[in-house]
Amino acid sequence: MGAAANSPERGLWLAVISNALTDAAAPPDARHEGTRHDRLSSRAWFRITNPDFREVCFLAGVEPEAVIAAFHRQTGQSEALEKAA
Repeated sequence: MGAAANSPERGLWLAVISNALTDAAAPPDARHEGTRHDRLSSRAWFRITNPDFREVCFLAGVEPEAVIAAFHRQTGQSEALEKAA
């Protein structure tokens, strides 16, 4: 699946996922519209049906379902909301 286990490319794609998780879990900040936008767009990216999300997971060598589970743990967003979207 995806890039070789210790390749620089895999590290890059893992960093993309990590950064998106960090943005998605950021506390809301009404004073900084950019932070709010990053948070909302990151949360929207974590959809099992999103082909871009699935491709990044493939390139990172991780299962999309495992990343979604980590997203739910880190953000506290329920899986019911994920399925409703």
